[in-house]
Amino acid sequence: MRIDVHNHLLPEPYVDLLLEWDTPVGLEADGDDLYMVHRRSGTASVASGNRIPVNEGFVDIDARIEWMDEHDVERTLVSVSTPNPLDGTFSTDQSTRLVRAINDGYADLGSRYPDRVAGLGMLPLRDPEAAV
Repeated sequence: MRIDVHNHLLPEPYVDLLLEWDTPVGLEADGDDLYMVHRRSGTASVASGNRIPVNEGFVDIDARIEWMDEHDVERTLVSVSTPNPLDGTFSTDQSTRLVRAINDGYADLGSRYPDRVAGLGMLPLRDPEAAV
């Protein structure tokens, strides 16, 4: 059995929130294309125009399952890499909402694909009381 334990997938509720907000770190859509944005002053970026193209498998569970099937991966443990909800560019409220969106999104994926996908949940470290 092949299990991928280091895999990143941005769940839909998380993506939706990031697309709603105009923050220095986040996501933006340009037509059908999705980009990670990093626009903080005093930081360097390897991305052209501080935008990094997001491939389909990073946000689309069906594309991810298809990739898994093509590469004989039976299960995957997904987590968020960047944009990180604990990043200081997000307010405490935004950070907590993003963490909740991640956890809810991964719970949904786990219930839809119980034999294929598990999500690595997050804690709202900037507002620990929100975890209870």
